[in-house]
Amino acid sequence: MISNQTDVLSPATIWDAVVIGAGPAGSAIAAQLKRSRENVLLIDRRTLPFHKLCGCCLSPQATTELLKLGIDFRANGVSSEPLERCTFRSSGHSLQYNLSHMAVMSRERLDAQLIEHAMNCGVQYQGGTTIKQIKWEQVEHLRLLRAESSFSTRSDPVTIRARSVIDASGLPSTRRKNRKNKFFAPRIGLGAVLRDDRFPLDKGHLTMLVAPGGYCGVVRLENNCIDIASALDTPTLHERQPWQTIEAIFKHTSN
Repeated sequence: MISNQTDVLSPATIWDAVVIGAGPAGSAIAAQLKRSRENVLLIDRRTLPFHKLCGCCLSPQATTELLKLGIDFRANGVSSEPLERCTFRSSGHSLQYNLSHMAVMSRERLDAQLIEHAMNCGVQYQGGTTIKQIKWEQVEHLRLLRAESSFSTRSDPVTIRARSVIDASGLPSTRRKNRKNKFFAPRIGLGAVLRDDRFPLDKGHLTMLVAPGGYCGVVRLENNCIDIASALDTPTLHERQPWQTIEAIFKHTSN
């Protein structure tokens, strides 16, 4: 596991680039920037391991981009699992098709491996750091980032000085009030990772369960755990508990 417990946020340092968000995009950008910048800082408000509902299935484009970055999971003894087929189930019917150049890896391991790759390229990484404000300093032409770090020994917020800032923190959490497309009902994502060796699901097989009220994706990870990620229509959650909705999806697709 990568250590987050060091404090690299010195107010005297001027960073050539600061990347906010250490997900796959942020880590990859930071590693690429280090090729042309002297010092690059990668920060995230979370501390490892990162947990995410889904995102463990890597598309052919994703696997290609990882190879271009020079990331070989097998070299670190943390190999991804090939994803070879996908089955859709609904109302007693099923449709299966073969997949190629796809893989499965738990997001905890994927994110950690990408951050480690960036650090091996020379990127400085700081977890547990939240950016509260970004200002433009006209005299020195710098971005001033007001940051709060859970690993800092200082009680006051830290000011990070940077020549450029890349925001890779993902989509904003604000609600989309003027949503024009009313065809799809708003959904809430729920997920879990289960340690279950007896569940009848082989590695390399993604199962999508589709039913009124939402859908679930089920896949076995490289560490033999079961990843369940679901998207539930919010109206159904007004009538019953989330676990009851997921149970109904499994029952609907097993008939």
